[in-house]
Amino acid sequence: MPDNNDWDTALEQMKQVEEKLKADAAKQQKKNQSTRNPMIFVLMGILALLIIGVGAVLFLSSDNSTSPPPTVPKVIEADPAQFDPQISLETVQRFAGDNLRFLSLTMTQVHPDGTVDFSTGNTPTVAYTFVTSDNRELVIVRVADDLTMSRTTRLASPDDTIPDRVEPPSCDIPQLWQLAKTYNAPNDGVANIDYDLDGYHFVIASLAVDLQFNGDCILIRN
Repeated sequence: MPDNNDWDTALEQMKQVEEKLKADAAKQQKKNQSTRNPMIFVLMGILALLIIGVGAVLFLSSDNSTSPPPTVPKVIEADPAQFDPQISLETVQRFAGDNLRFLSLTMTQVHPDGTVDFSTGNTPTVAYTFVTSDNRELVIVRVADDLTMSRTTRLASPDDTIPDRVEPPSCDIPQLWQLAKTYNAPNDGVANIDYDLDGYHFVIASLAVDLQFNGDCILIRN
């Protein structure tokens, strides 16, 4: 039978083995953690990218999107030979999109009766500019020869004048022409007319006609 010294020696050896096993287990756990942590960082990075990507998609498809409703026709129902840009503003604004404010109207080759002739092949310009409710994006709608509307957008810049409100144009263009005739405008010709916050800018460059009417159709500069 073993004596007490033998039992003490055996117990001491068992304790040493137990401590070694604990130490080995601790090292293994630490090693496992060190190999898992980089993977965790990678997964967290991928998750962050996914969140950013989804957020960008939601932003681009949010209320800032001003694409026209699919039910709005792209062609204006009017006579291309006698197109009235002012009368067509409401139709154009529906095509431009929701949550927009009217800013300006650009017209070239405007006849004394206030119309533009798209039938001659000498393409005039008719362009309407709108702005989103947050003033960040401009929406421009142009009218082609066949009265088809096209829509482009661009970000607003510090050089853009964006008032809180521009009243729709309401002056009678033939009336402006009658006043312009007293300042060398011909009886039968065409003029370039821009309308914005300042009113109507009436120009016939070849005849040095350059007039400014306010929104109430009153001549304020010649």
